[in-house]
Amino acid sequence: MTGTPPSEGSFSNAVLIESNDADEQVTRVPLFIDGANAPTAVPQIRSINGLVTSSDENLEPRDDIRITGIYSVPSRLATQIVDYQWEILEKPQGSSVQLSSTTGQEIGFLYDRASILPGGFGDLIPGIGGGGGQAPGIDLAGEYTIKLTVTDDQGLTSTNAGTLTFSAIPGDALHIQMSWDADATDVDLWLQRGGNGTFCDRFTQAEVDQVRGSQQPPGQNSQTYCYWGNCPDGVDMNADGQICDPDDGGLCEDAYLDIDNTSGFGPENINIESPIDGTYNVGIHYFAGGLRGAPTLNSFVKIFVNGALRLDLSNQLRNVNDIWRIAQVNWVNGDAVITTVNSVAQPNCN
Repeated sequence: MTGTPPSEGSFSNAVLIESNDADEQVTRVPLFIDGANAPTAVPQIRSINGLVTSSDENLEPRDDIRITGIYSVPSRLATQIVDYQWEILEKPQGSSVQLSSTTGQEIGFLYDRASILPGGFGDLIPGIGGGGGQAPGIDLAGEYTIKLTVTDDQGLTSTNAGTLTFSAIPGDALHIQMSWDADATDVDLWLQRGGNGTFCDRFTQAEVDQVRGSQQPPGQNSQTYCYWGNCPDGVDMNADGQICDPDDGGLCEDAYLDIDNTSGFGPENINIESPIDGTYNVGIHYFAGGLRGAPTLNSFVKIFVNGALRLDLSNQLRNVNDIWRIAQVNWVNGDAVITTVNSVAQPNCN
């Protein structure tokens, strides 16, 4: 026999059983039941980069955010939560983020940090490069939603939504984010200061060896580029002979590629904390298709200016060496005018 109490507390009733026994025609069987509300799952931000906070106000891509379920409420007093189950309901397109654990009172996030030079071809060609493993934190700007379900020591499971939504907003004045939809492929994000937006990147292994540590791709003109071969360590965009560190506290005018994903999907991000005035060309190069061929793929780009999304484009790349010229960013006095180009073609690399 089962029962559903109308609310929390103790309830009693009885069942009357009739029989043909002359001495006891009716037998009364007492029933007792304790009612309890389902536990309530309450996920909350615990910390960002080790600093205790419950707010996502200063959350940026690549920050290490921790979430706790400690504030969840059991079904009744003198009981406790004994099981936590976490899942990701929503994340930005192209994000590789996973939960550090799907159980436990407190959890974090991990994202794929793909290989960067040396070994720029990554996992696509045997004997060159390798995977970069995972790093703690979230990888892309945008909105994330997670869900928590809890169970208490009475065996009762939460039925409330138990969701938490938080947003990562770029802190750099110029933030360019790229992803794509194919595994085992290498697509590269490029930024060119000045010039006409010409990107030419048909590298041989000898050229890969040549370009390591260089400021300029083989065969390019004197304009300044940020791309996989040099930008992980920063590029001297303001041509002052040195590369600044955006973490030093001052305003940094140089560009950094914080992720170079060589094994599929992305993401890749290029950031400038405080760009100098001028024109910046944004492009993408379909670098390699890997050992399983070169599928047609869709690539996605978002450009953020002072934390706000200003351009959101996608396009199809059909062939290795396709160049997608995305946009021209004209930076003046701390803001940008973006002109969309949105053209795909094979480059003239002669």
